[in-house]
Amino acid sequence: MGDWKDGSWLWGDLGIPASLSSGRAVGIDGLLQLFSAATVSNYQSDSIFWQHEEGDVFTVSSCYNVLCRHYIPFGPDNCYDSAFFAIWKVEVPIKVKAFEWRCFVNKISTKDSLLSKGILNSSSNLECVFCDDFDESLNHSFLLCRNVVIVWKEMVVWIGMCFNSILDFKENFWFWSYFCHFKKVKREKERIVWSLWLLRNDIVFNNSSWNSRGVVWSCKALIWR
Repeated sequence: MGDWKDGSWLWGDLGIPASLSSGRAVGIDGLLQLFSAATVSNYQSDSIFWQHEEGDVFTVSSCYNVLCRHYIPFGPDNCYDSAFFAIWKVEVPIKVKAFEWRCFVNKISTKDSLLSKGILNSSSNLECVFCDDFDESLNHSFLLCRNVVIVWKEMVVWIGMCFNSILDFKENFWFWSYFCHFKKVKREKERIVWSLWLLRNDIVFNNSSWNSRGVVWSCKALIWR
């Protein structure tokens, strides 16, 4: 990690091999810069504290607030930002709530995300598995795809809503939550997004095919139960 020299602490190579790709080397340099800002003393023992909570004690809620803060733009509060907290009150399984929150912060493993991480490359099939018209992305696959729009339209007619094409997941969440609360539909649209994701994975991994009628009935069954 490092050693003392003339009363000052000097960081070492952290045990990381020097033969790394340039991208990783840049990451290590950034890590060392963060370490250099820390005050190291040889007169007292190391201690751990959490600067985001009163009393310097770590809590899950304060950690969650810190994570969400990265996805809330600076400036006046947006009324849809509270979706980060309202999602946990929806009456659906915890895995569905967690999935929806990941949609809010664009952390779903769609093909464009896998491409940016180097898991897929430019020669991979990046097309939407629902329509084959555009590359797969979070907003396209769940909100914009022509086949997915059919599902949304059928569901709003069934519930008694007016269809609105909304491109932001948090705004979409609030639009559905408000109306579904009025209609006493407790499971709301999270079930629709979840059903679409399950079908997407079934197509990718099991060579299944798109079936809008099957998705609609699956969503209705989940909401009705």
